[in-house]
Amino acid sequence: MKIILFGDSLTARHEGLNEPMINARLKPHFPEDIVLNKGVSGDTTNDAMKRFKKDVLAEQPDVVVIQFGSNDSSAHKHVAREMYKANLEQMVKAIGPERCILVTPPPVDEDKQTQRSNQVLESYGDAVKEVVAEYQTGFADLYKAFMDQGNLTESLRGLEDDGLHYGEAGYRIVEATLVPVITEKKRAITPREVTLLDRIRSWFA
Repeated sequence: MKIILFGDSLTARHEGLNEPMINARLKPHFPEDIVLNKGVSGDTTNDAMKRFKKDVLAEQPDVVVIQFGSNDSSAHKHVAREMYKANLEQMVKAIGPERCILVTPPPVDEDKQTQRSNQVLESYGDAVKEVVAEYQTGFADLYKAFMDQGNLTESLRGLEDDGLHYGEAGYRIVEATLVPVITEKKRAITPREVTLLDRIRSWFA
């Protein structure tokens, strides 16, 4: 199967590795699958929509993990909650709800972050839950997973140590949260077969 990880810097970051750390944490669990990282640092869902066709639809994915919101909810790149929700809905409808896993944006260390607050991030996470409930997509609650750890200072510490970009400890939480959801989603769907019609459509898209 082909799994796409579609997101912002939290999807894209290497944190000292030769590949995105999220790939390094997930690939051992899915050794027979193709895991493509389509994370772009700084992206909001508005930015993501501009590259959605090329980075996601053109790849004919079987499963798409969608994680945005850390930038949408920020003070300096703000995308209104309803627009954020509408963008997620467009993605889900275009991909197909049965192939999507939506992920809530994780919390931040508010002692280090001036542009983001956990109250606002939780609200954007609630928007994710609303889309999940309406379209019956897969769901990974990363916000809750980090909060349940109880020590955000440690779990959110990465190379930048900015309270947003986590390192190995944070990606272990991501791994533990995502692996069961991806596994369940894989069991529930049939691998996508690229038909001649699909190829023709892609040529003229």
